[in-house]
Amino acid sequence: MPYYVGESLSIYYEVSGDGKPIVFIHGAWISHKLWLSQRDFLVKLGYQVILYDVRGHGKTGPSKLNYYSIELFAGDLYEFLEGINLQKPVICGLSMGGMIAQCYGAQYPDKISALILCDTAASTALTLSDKLVKYILAPKWMFTGLVKLFGIKRYTDFVFWFAKVTKERKWVGQNPEIEAYEKSEMINLSVSEYNKIFSALYDFSLQPIEKINVPVLIINGEFESRLILKHGKFINSIIPQSHIQIINNAGHASNLENPEAFNNCIYNFFQKTHIT
Repeated sequence: MPYYVGESLSIYYEVSGDGKPIVFIHGAWISHKLWLSQRDFLVKLGYQVILYDVRGHGKTGPSKLNYYSIELFAGDLYEFLEGINLQKPVICGLSMGGMIAQCYGAQYPDKISALILCDTAASTALTLSDKLVKYILAPKWMFTGLVKLFGIKRYTDFVFWFAKVTKERKWVGQNPEIEAYEKSEMINLSVSEYNKIFSALYDFSLQPIEKINVPVLIINGEFESRLILKHGKFINSIIPQSHIQIINNAGHASNLENPEAFNNCIYNFFQKTHIT
């Protein structure tokens, strides 16, 4: 599979099928493999699917920069799509990928035909509850320090335990195979890359999403956190052509936990908005 060689990094990507292009952006600390079920489903329906690994992740790998941001990742995506001459794709992102998609859509509204934002936040300091968690209960220095202290393997186990305690088991997911997959991706990262990615998430701020003038589908799992569900409603209130769809029997990784419902949700969105 090819690499796009840019000015500051080489991006690993895969292209499958022909037709209307759909670019999928994975979440933090994992890779393009998150989207294999969606790729197989959409290619059979006559769409072209582009999967890639965000800077610091997967086969794209680390870079020499000392700091990452969602804006940087969106800039990478712009350079990549321009470099492979991909015209007005649909952009779909989950969690961190949804943040990148929002940033990209706000910065380059004329470069997209639609957005799909899955289980994602509008900002890490949108509500009072967000700010309480961010600045009091879970400051950046604490988590980056724990990564250095524990190492990646032990810290990854701690993160999943912490999520189950604070957000309940259903948010993490009820399928142990999915949890094992996510952990297997995360432990491949170095401490420095892990923390740079965490910083990009932590520092994510509200984008001018009111500039987005294309159809937008907001997807959340039924067991997504209350904070993210609030964010989905906020995004829906700001972007004119947006609507929310809930995936039953799914938490944060809704595309993995209920792929059939997730895939049908995307396909129905394409049919309603005439994206073919």
